[in-house]
Amino acid sequence: MKKIGIILFIISFCIVMLILFFQRSHQNTRNAFNRKFIVQKFRLDRVVIFPDPGFGFSWKPDSLIYLKDYNNPVMQYVVDPLRGRIRKNKLVVPASFNMQGGNVNFDRLDTAIHMTNGIGQIAVMSDSGNQFWKLLGMSFDEPRSLSTGTLVVRSFVKNKSESHLELLKISLAQQVLVGKNYRLPPQVDGIFCADGWLHYDAKAARLYYMYFYRGTFLCLDTSLNLRYKAKTIDTVQWAKISINMYNQRLKNGTAVLRKSPVGLPTMVNKYFTVSENRVYIQSGLRADNESAASRRKQESIDVYEGNNGRYLHSFYLPKYQGLNMRQFEVTGHNLVAIYDQFLVIYRLE
Repeated sequence: MKKIGIILFIISFCIVMLILFFQRSHQNTRNAFNRKFIVQKFRLDRVVIFPDPGFGFSWKPDSLIYLKDYNNPVMQYVVDPLRGRIRKNKLVVPASFNMQGGNVNFDRLDTAIHMTNGIGQIAVMSDSGNQFWKLLGMSFDEPRSLSTGTLVVRSFVKNKSESHLELLKISLAQQVLVGKNYRLPPQVDGIFCADGWLHYDAKAARLYYMYFYRGTFLCLDTSLNLRYKAKTIDTVQWAKISINMYNQRLKNGTAVLRKSPVGLPTMVNKYFTVSENRVYIQSGLRADNESAASRRKQESIDVYEGNNGRYLHSFYLPKYQGLNMRQFEVTGHNLVAIYDQFLVIYRLE
């Protein structure tokens, strides 16, 4: 029995040492880039607590903050950041719009709200009334309103030979006119490797697309001409992602080929926003001049010049109650961030 106890002790000791070794190796991992940090002062202005974390930005905030309820997209929270008041607002959606179509997204320009789903339907809700269109055989998301009758979406293109993502300009009149497209360059599978966020800077009339899994963001004009392709300060050029392909059996007995990422891919860029000719990117990578301890307490925000993509500097944004930030927006002198079920409003000083 004594010999068995000694063997078990040695095995346990070796396991503990291996865990410590791998943790230390992970902490000492070098990504071959450094950040140029500035001291950005924040004042915690207001915290709004929601019942659960099932919400996100409907569109870019202005004097009010609009949040969509993921469980019930027609129900929106409207937050007054000055008074801290919150009210619910139910959107009046055209009856033909299928709320069960999945991937329901919004954008707004002036008083007009554009709404899309995953089965090619578009609704416009404005003071002059509601309108509805359907594009057969299409699937898209990320609507960005260029005008009351024009928007850009991210379209999912799938056929027998390949699949890819593209940005698509759509004009809305008596009938839908599908205009110019910009194909997001594929690296691995064309879908997951090109996944990311789309933003529109209405003041500068520029569209920006940030990739999740590669260190790049794009700037396009409103005709979907590429203005520039910017490299983020990390060294990641290629999406480090592996794809698993499998057949899914449907209820009618037919098999459909599906794709999914293997494991959790390295997220280079988590989220971004644009404001006043600045591109703010929440990075998923630690620079060589950052400690693991500092990253556990703060988020690294990298700032780029909007008209040419040049890296300017970085700053730390504190985590709230130890929680990771999910989304954020910069508007005027406010930075509005979402952590789990908390909406936190910072004043930039």
